[in-house]
Amino acid sequence: MAEEFFEKSISVEPDDSTGFAYLSGYDERFCGGKMQSPINIKLSEVTLTKYSPFRFDPAYVHKQKFVAKNTGHTVQLFIQNPSIKPKIFGGGLKGEYIFEQLHFHWESEHLVDGKRADLEMHMVHYNAKYPSMAKALNNTDGVVVLAVFFDRTETRTAARDELFDFINDTVIAEENYSGYPESNFADFDFTKSGTFALRDLLPRHLGRFFRYFGSLTTPNYNEVVQWTAFINRLYVSSDILTALKTIRDRDNLPITSNFRPPLALYGRKVYAQMTDDEILFNSGTKQKFSIYLLFLVVFTSKLGL
Repeated sequence: MAEEFFEKSISVEPDDSTGFAYLSGYDERFCGGKMQSPINIKLSEVTLTKYSPFRFDPAYVHKQKFVAKNTGHTVQLFIQNPSIKPKIFGGGLKGEYIFEQLHFHWESEHLVDGKRADLEMHMVHYNAKYPSMAKALNNTDGVVVLAVFFDRTETRTAARDELFDFINDTVIAEENYSGYPESNFADFDFTKSGTFALRDLLPRHLGRFFRYFGSLTTPNYNEVVQWTAFINRLYVSSDILTALKTIRDRDNLPITSNFRPPLALYGRKVYAQMTDDEILFNSGTKQKFSIYLLFLVVFTSKLGL
């Protein structure tokens, strides 16, 4: 059942405000709106829906070379060749969206029933009808962010290994630098530790996710983001998670956490697309649905279908 999927997550109170120190000193006048992110997603309150499948252009599924940077509050990766513009469409999105960058928050920014994951990756895209991310930030249909949750584990998988090993060998390895963190710019050819495809960084199955309209979670908190938070989780090894927390901010202090606390929904709807019996949160209904599926299997087998 969907609720059980999150039971191993870190539990916190929905109004938790810890971990936001990395944004101290920023002007927060822009974050007073009523469509802010992140949020606490309550499973009992989501609206079930159905979207078309996600689609990707060839640049999204082919391996690319990346560079990485310590921005002073997270690790950010972007494609080395700016002329390569991977696009995503479908999945209920109107139009095509171009990949801009990806970055991480530890622990997760979004909560599900008041629980956090160990890590959250944001893959940021802007609407292809705008000439740049800067222009897209001025429009309510400007930005799409794909959020992927990670749980701590000792199990490792190839595609994510390449990503985290790259971060470990570049940004984290450079943490012995002295001086302003922006000197810690790892302008490396990704072939040093292998290349990867953006599609490989997403869950294998993309049919289960939450969708809502919100904002950037860092200044200026523009309320222009269609959020997609995938339910299927990936994994990050404990050593990488520990190493991420040694990255230093602009004050040369370790970034032990970099998540923004959840904000109120103010009446916004959170949509959920699930597959199979996970679309039904009520255990009794779920059982009836499973029996119906079993009936179909038996019936079609007798017909030789």
